[in-house]
Amino acid sequence: MLRKSFNSPIFKYLCNYYQIPSKTQSKQNLICYTYILCDLFKWGTDETINEFKKAIQVDVIRELINHKDSVVRLNSNEVLSWIVKTAEMKRMAKMIQDFIYKNQEKIAEAVEQGILKEICDILERINKNEDGMAGVADPACFVIYLIFEGNPQFTPEALEQGGIVDHLISIIDSSSTKQAIFNQIESVRVIVNELQDEQLHILFDRGQILTISKHLGNEEPSTRYEASEIVERIIQSGISNINDGDQNPFRKQMEEDGTIQKIMGKFKSDKSINKMVNFNIALTIALLFKAFPLPAKYSSIVVNLKINCRDLEENLCSKALSALACLAQCE
Repeated sequence: MLRKSFNSPIFKYLCNYYQIPSKTQSKQNLICYTYILCDLFKWGTDETINEFKKAIQVDVIRELINHKDSVVRLNSNEVLSWIVKTAEMKRMAKMIQDFIYKNQEKIAEAVEQGILKEICDILERINKNEDGMAGVADPACFVIYLIFEGNPQFTPEALEQGGIVDHLISIIDSSSTKQAIFNQIESVRVIVNELQDEQLHILFDRGQILTISKHLGNEEPSTRYEASEIVERIIQSGISNINDGDQNPFRKQMEEDGTIQKIMGKFKSDKSINKMVNFNIALTIALLFKAFPLPAKYSSIVVNLKINCRDLEENLCSKALSALACLAQCE
């Protein structure tokens, strides 16, 4: 087992590898070795963790955090957190282990005992750029996913001012579109999917849709898709309780602050761009211009919606038809 192999060639090789300057290593090698080290920390015994903490040079890991490859950066941040924030990483790992099978009794008990406040504090420390906390973000986001998926009863606390959602949005806002932030975006999407329309209005009023829409241009396709889902869901809530012929109350503000233009700027006719991102953007624009003249410069979204009306997937076809119906309400 791992705890018996500290004098083995494998252990020595792994530790010696991190003493070699990163500039001499290939990207694939660095990805491979950082993945291995993450798993050793994640699944190893306390003895294993302590031995690797002593053997690996922290300065080398800090150097890798600035590597040009996003996966190397992501893994290296996690490794650094295991080294300097071991207790926090162990706590996240324990939560994941407890909640992975969606035991509702365990989740409810943990929430009652204050786990949401604990996670909120973790996110706050990440936002403050506390040394070694960046790598705690991904496991913390997975815990959020496990807690909130299918559990709308927990969302009010998450929506509180300075709560989990605000901290997640702050992390996303401070991240560039070159950063891999899928887990952070996914955490917000999971919570958003559990919110009532009135709660979604809170997110809009706080201006959080502008932060999310920035990542419609993220380099990572999955992040772009999750961002487009969140934006569309929030905008859809704007027309949930209005009559035919009434306009979306969100449109005017989004036109004035330039958000609509920024969202439309991410709509691409290029077929190589993620189909669902384009579709969600088209839905968003159509919902915003419910019962209001659609500017000619946005006419390409109508083409997109008509194409999706012929889609064999019933859900896509239904959404496209509903969006076109919103546009058709303009007198």
